[in-house]
Amino acid sequence: MDSNRKPRHEVPMWSETRWGGCYNPDQGVGLYLHAGRYRGNLDWWWAQTAIYLPGGRVAVERSWIRNTCETGVKTSSLDLRALEKGWSADFDGIVEIATTEALGKAPRGAGAPCAPARFKVTADASRPWWDMHAWIAGEQDFADMHVEQMGRCEGTLQVGTETYRLDGVSYYDHSSGVRDWTHFHSHHFGNIAMPDVTIYQIGVYSSPSEARAPIGAWFDNTGKALKIESSVMPRLQNVLGAPHEFEWKLKVEGKKEMALRVEVLHDFPMTVTFDNDNINGVAWDAQGDPLYMIESQVRVTAPDGSVGYGHVERSNRRSLVKP
Repeated sequence: MDSNRKPRHEVPMWSETRWGGCYNPDQGVGLYLHAGRYRGNLDWWWAQTAIYLPGGRVAVERSWIRNTCETGVKTSSLDLRALEKGWSADFDGIVEIATTEALGKAPRGAGAPCAPARFKVTADASRPWWDMHAWIAGEQDFADMHVEQMGRCEGTLQVGTETYRLDGVSYYDHSSGVRDWTHFHSHHFGNIAMPDVTIYQIGVYSSPSEARAPIGAWFDNTGKALKIESSVMPRLQNVLGAPHEFEWKLKVEGKKEMALRVEVLHDFPMTVTFDNDNINGVAWDAQGDPLYMIESQVRVTAPDGSVGYGHVERSNRRSLVKP
């Protein structure tokens, strides 16, 4: 069981986050569920709930809890937890119905129009487990423990009078350690499920121009893993997630460089402050120059024509992203 870590109160900037997500491309709906410890008091957790809805809508909620769940986080509305195999999430609460455009203007999650929402989803562990730090030497400034796992999920979703199925691709992420964003300028991060391949990767820029070596793994359908040697995506341009169609140039160990076609299907904008507070939408008045992130559900087409789906996260400093 992937349990929560023991909080390290004595370590400055130590934190822990959990993430579960899913997307049903047939109905254009999905979830982005993200929870983490409050840096000022590690016994408290914040939790973000974002529901991708058809028509570019994103229903959002944000809550806090003095968490006592050992295998995840349980607030008054959200119960997100790791299982023996896979993960599950239940929600019963009130969400604000927003859009990508509205979230690009200001934080959302407690305003109007609002509606009751419920979902129940269970994700399996059918794709390979990836331990990021088993693939790299030395510490990173965004955590010292970071694991990922994709799979399939099944579930139901109701927002107001709308009902959908949450059957599709699923994502899982758990990390902990010191998070120091001082030298973390921007990045791109992806979890992609192709018919016969699973891709996990992260590429980080330390400055507007300096790129670090990417971290990533390419798993075939036998479970064999190859190292990702190069990963290039266009930089994030504005608060609506542009560009929405682009080539992702990827070089995998023992293979020629390939160009994957990425089509963004849905976007959720958010802000990460230097205190590691994660906010639904762009916080234009937050102190300093925080990270602006876009959480995107994507369709990926390989050079051989095969099609997969997944999640891509891109970031940039707020000062470099156009309103």
